[in-house]
Amino acid sequence: MKKMLFMLAVCLCMIPAGVHAADPDRQTLGSNDGWGAYAGGTTGGAKASSSNVYTVTNRQQLVSALGGSANSTPKIIYIQGTINLNTDDHNKALGFNEYKDAAYDFNAYLKAYDPDKWGKKAPSGTQEDARKRSQKKPEGKSRD
Repeated sequence: MKKMLFMLAVCLCMIPAGVHAADPDRQTLGSNDGWGAYAGGTTGGAKASSSNVYTVTNRQQLVSALGGSANSTPKIIYIQGTINLNTDDHNKALGFNEYKDAAYDFNAYLKAYDPDKWGKKAPSGTQEDARKRSQKKPEGKSRD
């Protein structure tokens, strides 16, 4: 028994001190590892420096961590909890009234484009123009 414990101790001493399980967040996909490996694969945040590892809890933090569309710096972003993307830059919740154009009135739209009155042609006019403007904003931006 003592001989076996001695051998176990010798074996344990031979393991380098820095050996530990690989961080899965820094692993890259293998060449045959699903659709993400197609055309050269993806590296994700494998090369992210420690200053580019973020934990975010809201939309504003997520947008900041992403760094904009021109930022291709490798990063790892951990999302903690649930993030509501329908918020402005100050994390104020956005609803119907924040998204709609001031000239848009849902009830007026329904009345103006009622198929019994309007027919089957594509909507056009002031309410349709206001609906289109509503569709394009605010893209999560506050209109303060």
